[in-house]
Amino acid sequence: MLFSSLTFLLFFLPMVLALYYIVPSKGRNALLLAASLLFYAWGEPVNIGIMLIIIFTAYVGACILELSKKPNIRLYVLTFTVGYILNILVYFKYMGFILSNAAPEMSIPFVEIIMPIGISFYTFQAISYIVDVYRGDVAAQKNPFKVALYISLFPQLVAGPIIKYHDVCDQLDKRRVRFDSFMKGLKRFIIGLGKKIIIANTLGEVVDKIFAQPVAE
Repeated sequence: MLFSSLTFLLFFLPMVLALYYIVPSKGRNALLLAASLLFYAWGEPVNIGIMLIIIFTAYVGACILELSKKPNIRLYVLTFTVGYILNILVYFKYMGFILSNAAPEMSIPFVEIIMPIGISFYTFQAISYIVDVYRGDVAAQKNPFKVALYISLFPQLVAGPIIKYHDVCDQLDKRRVRFDSFMKGLKRFIIGLGKKIIIANTLGEVVDKIFAQPVAE
């Protein structure tokens, strides 16, 4: 689901905003998490499991870091957890390139690897959370659903930016939405949407035709 699609603008976003202010404050995190998973599953129903695996790995790794007191064990846990998450990213983002360049003359058939949407963003968000816990900047989040919400929140899930956990951890429990802040956010969204539809999409059609030409031309 694209932010500039009619499905998002006319149905998804208005429905989420309306429900957010209708449901009790205790249920808002659950609503945002469900909306974020639906947002991602709309375009990537098969690959949502990959994001959940990364979320689970980050949650467990951070909890172990919280319990571990010995520096060498903490370093091992950090290295293993971050390495495991990065291996997932490397596999989906670069394995096809590696295989095609490692043995270009060998006709070894392999399944084309399709990169999940937004995998770079939610991968590095997960790593940011683990590193924050390792450094002692924040305590490990005991609630796995709050970790999932931080990593999968739909406004930044597929296009970024990467938000550090220590900058928003307090807002997972307590946040205040003021009218003036809401209007500033709406204004930024409208300006960005205009740039996307009027400028980027228009120039994109020209650029796509240029890139479709043979390299020599």
